Order: sequence, then C-alpha cells, then structure tokens
Amino acid sequence: MTTSAADRLDLLVEQFLNYNLLERGLSLNTLQAYSVDLRHYSEHIHTLQKTDPSLITLDDISNYLAVLLDCGLSRSSLRRNITVIRLFHSWLLARGEATADVASRVEAPAVKRQLPFVLSEDDVLSILERPDVTQPLGLRNRAILEVLYGGGLRISELLNLEEGNLLSEEKLLRIIGKGNKERIVPLGRTGWRFLTRYLQKARPALVTQKTSIIFLNQRGKQLSRMGVWKMIRKYTADFEKVSPHTFRHTFATHLLEGGASLRAVQEMLGHSDISTTQIYTHVNYRYLSNIHKKHHPRS
Repeated sequence: MTTSAADRLDLLVEQFLNYNLLERGLSLNTLQAYSVDLRHYSEHIHTLQKTDPSLITLDDISNYLAVLLDCGLSRSSLRRNITVIRLFHSWLLARGEATADVASRVEAPAVKRQLPFVLSEDDVLSILERPDVTQPLGLRNRAILEVLYGGGLRISELLNLEEGNLLSEEKLLRIIGKGNKERIVPLGRTGWRFLTRYLQKARPALVTQKTSIIFLNQRGKQLSRMGVWKMIRKYTADFEKVSPHTFRHTFATHLLEGGASLRAVQEMLGHSDISTTQIYTHVNYRYLSNIHKKHHPRS
C-alpha cells in the first residue's frame, strides 16, 4: 500500500516519535506532549498544502508560533513547541527528508508588555450575533463564544469541557484549570440557553462515536485550539487582534467595570495569585479615566 502525499507528514511524525521512544528513551509524558504539539503543527502545515517537508519555510514555522501565542499559549508551552519543532526538523534533515534545517533559526515571537486588548460591550454583542444559529455548526460556534465570554474560560478549559462538568440546575460550570485545580464558574442565562440549545439540537448531529466532550468538530472529534482560533477569526475579521483569550480578558474587565471585586474575578479566572489578576485593574483604571474625561467638567 502506498502512502498518499497527504499522509506523508503524519507518517514522519509517527516515525519521529518512535525514534524518540526507542532510541532516545524519552519518558511517556514527554512523548505525549511532543505528540500533541506535533499533531497541531502538522495540521497547520496541512492547511498550507505543504505535504513535502522540504517545502516548509522559516516563515511558516514563525507564523504558526505566532498563532499559538495569539491563542493564549503559555510561554513554557511555547518553548516546548519550539523545542520539539526544532528536533523534528533536525531529524528530517538527518533522514534526508529535507534539504535544510529551516527550524534551526526559529525564535519565539516577541511578547509585548502591554495591556490586554478588550472588546466593548457593543462589540461583544455584535460578534455573538454573527454565527448562523439555524445551522448545527453555527449554533455550536455561538455556544462557544457565549461560554468563552460568559465564563472567562481558557481555551484549553473550553476544549476539555465534558458533560459531567455542567451543573445544570445552578447554571454553573465545573472547570478543571491549570495544575488540575477545580473551580466553579457561573454562566449567565443567555450563555446557558445557547449551550443547552447546542447540546440538544446541534451536538447530536456531530457525534460519530461515544464521547463526553462537549464541543466537537465536523468529524465528531474534540475541537483543536487551531479550530477554535480559525472560527473566531471568521467572525472577527473586522477587528485587528481578537483571539480566544480576548474573550477571557473582556470577561474580567467587564466584571470589574460592573463593580465586581478583584477577589471575585480572581476566583472566577482561576488565578492562584491575585497579582496575575491585577493587570485588569489597570484596564479598569483606563476605563474610569475615560469616563472622567468624558463627563467631568474639569477634565
């Protein structure tokens, strides 16, 4: 049986992982992390229609890393992605599958020290209403946007949300966050309404095998980070820099603007250290400053 061009890169990824298991003796935990990172990377390369590894360029890799950063990936996870991509391309060169090691010069995208971009309430409302909820995928997308904004979830928390995490009577979400820490997050009436509609009307059309994962792709499998990122860009093309994490920033900022305490926002975001949450006070101060300038006679 011959291997199609579309499967070639995936086959090389599998061979690279086997090499690291059998010849380098890496731990299963490390291999699992490498496997997830390279699966997402190969999905990105497939979207560029570059199934021949020798066609991959430094720009392709840099753009992919920029997407990961835009998705809110932590710096430690970004460093791991860079490491495994470098190792993979070095292995491709050694195997004769590539003519150059294009990943050897890759650098992490610069992380700008600036306040997070936040959407206005009107902007959020406009974006939420863009999916066509008469279609299963449109209803799924509306539910995703409602949960991201209504609950302030990280993208990984959204993707790993299972049916057992829904506390329906109380309209609460049981979230397993970083460090396997559990927290309870309220979800407003509108968000809960669209989540329920998705579960009842759209998700059954997507399910192809038994799974408790809530948000599925068209093949009935768990959505990927890249899938959510592309979906959000579809509905926010007229905005300069909206990512899944933008809705988390906006969630926190709108709570503070509405009078919520910093401690309450910290709890809902799942921050172990309140200093992490305090960046939103700066955003809130900016909001208050704008209100003062607009309405105070001596501003």
